[in-house]
Amino acid sequence: DNVSTYAEEVHDAPKNYPRALFTALGLAVLMYLLPTFALIGHSTSPDVWNETAGFPVLAEQLGGPYLGTLLAIAALVFAWGLCNSQILYASR
Repeated sequence: DNVSTYAEEVHDAPKNYPRALFTALGLAVLMYLLPTFALIGHSTSPDVWNETAGFPVLAEQLGGPYLGTLLAIAALVFAWGLCNSQILYASR
């Protein structure tokens, strides 16, 4: 987003931007699909696949309460990071 704002700071931008975008796209797709398919194999119950349960509940079922809590905390940190990145690049 807003690539033109800091394109001068990127070394060899015409070559590196497409590479970075395709790499990020591939990683994002894998990071969503792999856990989803793995957890669908564990449970397809509507009780855990809804807007109030989801991945933390499934992680708790698979790895105990510590894994569920760790996943919930990781989701909060991820959301905070997205918010921070939006604020930081928009301030430029």
